[in-house]
This record gives sequence, C-alpha cells and structure tokens, in this order.
Amino acid sequence: MSVLRIRAMLVAVAVVVAAAPTAAVASEGTGTAARSGSPLGTYDAAGNPVLRDGSPIEGVTFVRAEDAERVRKSQQAASAARLKTVGNLQCLDGWTTIAGGGVNVNWRVNPDTGYVSANGNPAVDRWNQLFLPCWVPYRDWPVHEWVFLANANGRVVSFVRDHENPINTRLSPTSPVADLEAGARFNHCSYDGNWYYLRIEGSPVLHVKQEFGALYAMGGPLNGDKLLRVTPGINANTRCYRQ
Repeated sequence: MSVLRIRAMLVAVAVVVAAAPTAAVASEGTGTAARSGSPLGTYDAAGNPVLRDGSPIEGVTFVRAEDAERVRKSQQAASAARLKTVGNLQCLDGWTTIAGGGVNVNWRVNPDTGYVSANGNPAVDRWNQLFLPCWVPYRDWPVHEWVFLANANGRVVSFVRDHENPINTRLSPTSPVADLEAGARFNHCSYDGNWYYLRIEGSPVLHVKQEFGALYAMGGPLNGDKLLRVTPGINANTRCYRQ
C-alpha cells in the first residue's frame, strides 16, 4: 500500500472522530465541564446535580451556594404573602458530605434499606455518602435550618421522634410540606466555630447521635458522638440552643 494511500486513510479517520457528537451524560469525579471546579458528585451537562445513574432529581430547584443565604432571607421576608403550602425543595447546587471526627465515619445511606449510618469510607461507594442541603421555600425557616437529600436514592434524610427508629431516607423531596417540616428539618448549629451538630427542629434536647454505627434522634448532653462537619460548609457559625 502506498504512503499516499495510507495518509489519505488516516485523514479520513481523523475527520470521522472529530465529527462524532459528544454525548450529554453525567461525568464522575470532578464533574462536567460546566462544573469543572466541583470536587464531588455527578452533574448533568447544564451543571445541575443528578443521581449516580444520571437521572434528574425530581421536585428540586437549584440555587448557587453563594446565593443561598440571600435567596433564603428574601423568601423568608416574603413568606407572609405566599401560601404556606408551597411545595418542592430548593437545594444547593453542589454535593456535600457529612462526617464525625473519626476515620471512615461519613454518613452513608444503605441503598437497600434506606437507613443512614455513620460508617462511610470516602474511598468506597462514595455515591452513597453524598447529600444536597435543601430547604422548603417561603417558610419561616432561619438560614441554618436544612433538610438533606441523599444521592443514594433521591430521597430526604428523615427521623422519627421516638428515639428508637434509626435515621432513614423515607421521605420524597415532593412530600407534603407538613411531613418535611415534622420529620426532616434539622438545625445545623455551631458548637465551637469548628464542629457542628444537628438539632431536631422543635426540640431542645433531640440531636442526631451516632450509636453503634447507626444514627438516632437522641437526647442528652452534646458530646463527641453528636458533633460533625458538613463539607463544603453550608452556613456561618450560627449558634443554636446548647444544652
């Protein structure tokens, strides 16, 4: 085969490769080109968080992290003029992790049962350890109150106030507002400017506590098994009720 013929074939292959369309799929690791600076999670071609399989998160509007406090304060001021049953969540546009102070204690959702434990290893199945901080718009929620949507199943971290049922992901992000407020609303409170804790809204003593690897809404004083960090951070050093 002549050199000229070989060169012609190589040029033809290059043209075909260059013309091939780029699929608009969610990428892993550092995100898509639209989210090149994001360190966690999966995003679609528009830069919005999606679940691991690339499916969109239903019933959610995304807000840039740098705009969240301003948007929330504006919504809170306007809440009296809005219906108190406004549905659907608004969420930060980047995934976070939640972890205590030890090694391999990331919050992790069991994708089969939906229960949340504090035994996640960041190097293993990280998809089950990613959460979106969210809120219900046009409610009287201070900016340090959140719900957390899990990448593992697209559902919301929730609790039962009986101190016995573990923290789980039983609620949909499109659940009625009353259900989200009663069973998924957490105060994200500063303990010392470095560590935080999650207090159950409406209770002066119930906090999320790690016990035997599982997480519960428990009473008692604040100590090491109730302290955590959300990374990246989600609100300033707001001090809530401390026991």
